[in-house]
Amino acid sequence: DDDGNIVVMLNNGKIIDELNYSAKMHHSLLQNSEGVSLERINPALPTNDSKTWHSASEESGYGTPGQRNSQYNSLEATQENKNFWVEHEVFSPDNDGNDDILIVHYQLPKNGFTATVTVYTPNGMKINKLYNNTLLDMEGVLQWDGQAASLSLCQIGVYVLFIEAVHLDGEVIRCKIPCVLSTSK
Repeated sequence: DDDGNIVVMLNNGKIIDELNYSAKMHHSLLQNSEGVSLERINPALPTNDSKTWHSASEESGYGTPGQRNSQYNSLEATQENKNFWVEHEVFSPDNDGNDDILIVHYQLPKNGFTATVTVYTPNGMKINKLYNNTLLDMEGVLQWDGQAASLSLCQIGVYVLFIEAVHLDGEVIRCKIPCVLSTSK
């Protein structure tokens, strides 16, 4: 599976589509591409252009059989000015079924971003690193359950998520998202 050729053809031998692939098409920061699917970004793009393909995201389990590809890009410009935003700024991880997890939505301008998400107190004390160079989908969600690195629940208060998304072409997206860990609302 390191390289090869895939051909889709009709019973009469007419070729519908063909791909010459190699392991070099995988995201270059992947230490091991074994078990990682190459996903087509959009079927409207040329099959044999290596930029049409991308490694499936870690979040998707490195493959999305039977589902939309994790790296799918509709090729339409996004209207959203923010790349990362929270659903609710206040969450209460008390297991009552109401906003128990902080949900961070994201929508990225292109595939291939890896993200590191770190939680800090307002005065800059590091609480937890939630994601570390995680290969992201084009859009999705990240979560924080209110735990510190020690796996204990953080105290009630204000926290800041620092998100740094990096692309191999040098593009970097950085943002700080404030949130409040609270008791039941």
